Amino acid sequence: MALGNNRKRRERRRFRRMLIPLAMVAVVVLLGLWQVSFSAAQHLWARLQQPTATDMSSVLGFDVGDAGAILNDKQIAKAVAKVSDKSFPQRDLLVQFLVRGEYKEAVPAFATIVRDRDEALTLRAAALLGIARLDPAQGRSLASNYTGARGDLGRAARRIAQ
Repeated sequence: MALGNNRKRRERRRFRRMLIPLAMVAVVVLLGLWQVSFSAAQHLWARLQQPTATDMSSVLGFDVGDAGAILNDKQIAKAVAKVSDKSFPQRDLLVQFLVRGEYKEAVPAFATIVRDRDEALTLRAAALLGIARLDPAQGRSLASNYTGARGDLGRAARRIAQ
């Protein structure tokens, strides 16, 4: 009888010693799964926020076709004018569209947005990131002036300046 009790005691001790490492492994696995799901959700949200051709058609007032549309000079000029117009409500979508289409004609308008302190920080950050993508040298040069800025603009500038 004593022999059976000792064996059970040893098994209980071994089980108790294993509980903490098992709990730690479970926590690490759960944190890893949470991080992966959070990252996937962020990526999906970013993809959903990109403007579509339908969005741009309604914003610009002319049909841009599919998302990879090539605009003619007149359409580009109209889009750049709308980006420069402070009263235009969907400038952030237009900035993304012009950057994705790689329309370098928008860089001077983007630079004006970045330098304007009255603009929203998120719009200024989007314009700065757009400049960095369309003209990397000018983007780095402009970003160096805003690395100390707060909010989205500062984060964007620091990311470009790296």
